[in-house]
Parts: sequence; structure tokens; C-alpha cells
Amino acid sequence: TFPCRKWKKDTEFVADFKFVILVAGFKSLCKPHLNYYNLKVNLPSLHVIGDTDNVIIKERSEELMTYFENPVLIRHPGGHLCARWERIERSIY
Repeated sequence: TFPCRKWKKDTEFVADFKFVILVAGFKSLCKPHLNYYNLKVNLPSLHVIGDTDNVIIKERSEELMTYFENPVLIRHPGGHLCARWERIERSIY
């Protein structure tokens, strides 16, 4: 979740940053956070998901992506780690 997340009149997301990079990100299951998922976030977002992650399973990270407008996905065959830059670079270009 975004600790600095703000909603303007419950219809627009306002943030103090320009983009977000989420590595093994996931939707919070805490009830007080549920209202954060009512609207899509309109920030550019990059989501990095490991196909064999046993800590945050890929389905939870994929679910989080649905709360962003036009998310960009980088998937790697590894687990709960940040892939090496060469592998990320190949998936972008």
C-alpha cells in the first residue's frame, strides 16, 4: 500500500511522487486499507514479478497490477528477488 496516498474528493489519486516501481508488490489484506482500492491509480507503474516467488506468489502481484492504469510488467523466472539488470533490460528493449 502507499503510505502517502491521498484521495481528492474520493475520485482522484494525488501523490507526492511521479511514478512507482513495485517489486513483489501485493494488495494489503488489512481491512483499514480496503478503501484504498476503490479507484485505479493513475501513476506510471512498473511491476516486477518473479514466476517462482514463494514469499509473494505471482497471483497476488498480478492482482495488484489491476489497480493501476496502464501498468508495465517485467516478469522473471526467479523467485523473491530483484532480477539482474541485464535480464530486465532485455525484457524492456
